[in-house]
Amino acid sequence: ITGPVAGGSRCPGVSAPRRTGSLVLNAVKSDSPVSRSGYVEWVKRAARGDLDAFTRLVETFQNASIAAAFGWLGDFERARDVSQEAFLDAYAHLPELRDPAAFPAWLRRIVRKHCDRLTRRKAADTETLDGNSTANGETLEDQATREAAASGLRQAVSRLPPRLRIVVALTYLAELSGAESAAFLGVPLSTIKKRLRS
Repeated sequence: ITGPVAGGSRCPGVSAPRRTGSLVLNAVKSDSPVSRSGYVEWVKRAARGDLDAFTRLVETFQNASIAAAFGWLGDFERARDVSQEAFLDAYAHLPELRDPAAFPAWLRRIVRKHCDRLTRRKAADTETLDGNSTANGETLEDQATREAAASGLRQAVSRLPPRLRIVVALTYLAELSGAESAAFLGVPLSTIKKRLRS
């Protein structure tokens, strides 16, 4: 799976996220939870140049990456762009990662770095052109209703303070469990639960 990123580059394994309008991210739907220990082997293989292993890492962590970026930025389109940039960066520097088990926290730091760059840069917004797809058989009216609900949810979440927004985005948009969100953010599960109750 390959997708375009800023500047026309391509990153193996990074698909261009589809705009589905669903309440979850749906950039990639993976059966592999973030906490699955199998990712350590994928990291080792990807660091040696195995593109299939890197694709598995992207499939496993892309929703968490987008949700984390959304949590920090509050802008869904920019979060998708930042996620792609972060995976490009991760791919380029993966051989430098000493502890494969640290991949989730390392990726989170890369996502955060790209979010910080974006907010400091104050660059002009770029718009992503997405095709309208009704291939799933729903009517245009149903699709418009679903997209409006999804947009309303993302706008409501974007108004939360960043420390709450990132937890809500990981839990409800990326559909990570509390333990998976805690592992990705490097905080105790009790912190995730407290922020979700706030």
